[in-house]
Amino acid sequence: MVARYSDLVSGGSIQAFLAVREDAYRAWRAAIRAIGPVAADEVIAVCCQGEPVGKGARMEILRRGLAVLAGHYGY
Repeated sequence: MVARYSDLVSGGSIQAFLAVREDAYRAWRAAIRAIGPVAADEVIAVCCQGEPVGKGARMEILRRGLAVLAGHYGY
């Protein structure tokens, strides 16, 4: 999720910031739930932590997780 910090820095309220942050966290949790517990580990490791996945079974799990994630977001 992406938000512009300029709105908050230039006079936005802390309540608005907290609402945006909570919305982003809800969206993240929904995406992780959609992927499922097995593929979520692989997707988080690669997309959020920048870890290499290698070849074999982990790559297939990552592919499937990313396909589910794309479907979750309507792609």
